[in-house]
Amino acid sequence: GCGGSAPKLSKLPADAVVELPATADRQGLHSWDMQELPEGIAALLRLQTSINKILVEAFDQRSRDLLLQAILLDPMTDSYRGAVMIMDRMLELQKDLLPPFK
Repeated sequence: GCGGSAPKLSKLPADAVVELPATADRQGLHSWDMQELPEGIAALLRLQTSINKILVEAFDQRSRDLLLQAILLDPMTDSYRGAVMIMDRMLELQKDLLPPFK
């Protein structure tokens, strides 16, 4: 278990997976005291959490539509056409590793 005070992550979804600073010893993990996340950082993390959830669904369902949604949500994506090109290229480059998408 974690010792110390609970990290202040109330601005994130309860099921978000995060990396936190901590110390490990024979008694276990001890999270460091943290201030609440600033809203700007929390907003970026909420968006990335949503993208990751959609990606998991996309790969589970082999869904090109969901995969495209995840790519379109990424702040680095600047156009629909670019998102489709990225998705198609990624699926082509990794076709030997990925199941077919519909």
